[in-house]
Amino acid sequence: MAILRAFLTLRAFLTCRRGNVAMTTALVLVPLMAAIGGAVDYSRTYSAIQNAQAAADSAVLAAFDGDKKRWKDRKAYAQQVFLTNLRKNGRLKDLSGGLSGRMVGNKAVMVYEAKARVNNLFSGVNGRSGQDVKIRAQAEYDYDTNGPARLVSNDSRFK
Repeated sequence: MAILRAFLTLRAFLTCRRGNVAMTTALVLVPLMAAIGGAVDYSRTYSAIQNAQAAADSAVLAAFDGDKKRWKDRKAYAQQVFLTNLRKNGRLKDLSGGLSGRMVGNKAVMVYEAKARVNNLFSGVNGRSGQDVKIRAQAEYDYDTNGPARLVSNDSRFK
């Protein structure tokens, strides 16, 4: 008798249509909020990467400034330009990087590379502390043509 009553109660519950909208909304709300959180985090990460990439591009081009003859001065100036152009929004943590360079024939090639961690809101919920990002900008100056330094490549990645 108790089994029959439990079966009838379960059947009545499953066939009842009252309050269906509230139950459906509650079930859909969890994956919907997860999707919105993921989209917001992706957008914040992409924005931080684009910001850092623009700062690295500026830094590598600034390293060719005519006033800076010594390598130590070029490195310091590139780092200063990078940090000045980087918008401080609290998203980039553990920022490290710097300028490297070499001569290839009559061309000076300089590369600015940086690594950072982008802190996100939703990543803390799913157990991750953020996204690791790598930024790279390369510029060259041709001593034969004495033209302006030009940006050869830039690349940013996150995993």
